[in-house]
Amino acid sequence: MILEKALQSDAETGTTRYTPESAHALLEIISTYSPTSTPKTSVQVTETSNVPIRLQNTAQYAPQIVLNSQKVTVSDDVHCDIILQHTGAGDEAECIDFQIGKNATVNVISTQMKDENAMFVGKHTATIGENSEFNHTVISLSGKVLRLDLEAKFAGKNASIVAKGAYFAKAKEHLEHHINVLHNMPNCKSDVKYNGVAEDKGTHIVWIANALIEPTAFGTNTFVRNKNLVLTKGAIVDSVPNLEILTGDIQGAGHASSTGRFDDEQLFYLESRGISETDAKKMIVESFFEEILTGVADKGIVSSVREYVVKTFEERTK
Repeated sequence: MILEKALQSDAETGTTRYTPESAHALLEIISTYSPTSTPKTSVQVTETSNVPIRLQNTAQYAPQIVLNSQKVTVSDDVHCDIILQHTGAGDEAECIDFQIGKNATVNVISTQMKDENAMFVGKHTATIGENSEFNHTVISLSGKVLRLDLEAKFAGKNASIVAKGAYFAKAKEHLEHHINVLHNMPNCKSDVKYNGVAEDKGTHIVWIANALIEPTAFGTNTFVRNKNLVLTKGAIVDSVPNLEILTGDIQGAGHASSTGRFDDEQLFYLESRGISETDAKKMIVESFFEEILTGVADKGIVSSVREYVVKTFEERTK
């Protein structure tokens, strides 16, 4: 199975990492099925609707492999919600290209809740039209290997992107997210915010975000940040926020990254009010996800994520 090349185990440390060869194999899958060249399916959204568009690409059974390529075109002045759900025991490779017209609002939610031995690799690209808003939310909770890339650029001025994500890595899982925002138009905004939790020795989280502000992108406002909470000694987190600014005429640009254990002052504050240490830690873990879930319209997804986070944390404290 080609996706099995994604992992190379280090017997000494118990960690799992990509090798250059395996990473190339994964990216080759995405490139082969790129919607910008030969899309397998095309979705046209021409009218505003209160009913979410659900694009389910589920590989239910191992050793099934699902390869999915789609192009989603959203017309001018359209508001829509798009939900992508990935579950099951099979492996998935996905590439989706979003073409967004003028004065549109597009909310995308992508959830990855694969079986413990399944793999998912995906790439989402977005071209955002003038005065349009693109909100992209990622929830990655389970799977042997999960990687999702997001690349966004602007096709007109006064557009914006909000890219949010939350992830919970455990049991030697490898979770990886890459975000690239190209500011190539005037007066555009980007806000990138991902929160994650890592537990168990051998768990590996990779988060890399890049915001490039070109000379033509005057008036840009961008911020890139990542927070990680490490529950267990031996979990590995690689967090890399990057900014490249090629013009001085911007509103603002910043980046931040933090990775650490539970904050002693937070725990003391909660425990001083009669909350047990275990419940205090659970509340802090939940808060990491609530920051990202705020604003997610699909109550079913919000409820299932909350239940999963609580259940996973309670299982480790038994």
